[in-house]
Amino acid sequence: MREIKFRGKRVDNKKWVHGWFVGYSEAMGYIYGDYVDKDEVWQVDPATVGQFTGLVDKSGKEVYEGDVVCAFNGKYIGEVFYQAPEFAIQNFKELRLNFFEQMPNGDLNFGVIGNKWDHPHLLEPKNED
Repeated sequence: MREIKFRGKRVDNKKWVHGWFVGYSEAMGYIYGDYVDKDEVWQVDPATVGQFTGLVDKSGKEVYEGDVVCAFNGKYIGEVFYQAPEFAIQNFKELRLNFFEQMPNGDLNFGVIGNKWDHPHLLEPKNED
């Protein structure tokens, strides 16, 4: 069973925080700290909130919605998104790949190279002359 948690960008200092997400409106949301004994609450931009996929990349980094991943030995770069009932990746060519069904032999050999908020250029199509 995967751990349910979220990541979002704080409104006050633009740093990423992790924990439980409570959204009050499209303009206001909060993330509560990872552990019950922490009394931390941060206001976050709801547009930056992404859920943990339950997966880690080849380096052990947790993968969240909105992350940009590189797969198939660098041949595919795409954004992680949720399409019920599973997480998938989509690139600028609108291709969609289910993480589990499309990776060769179930090999999840991919890496997180950024996210769509901090590194939007990673999702721009490259000119191939």
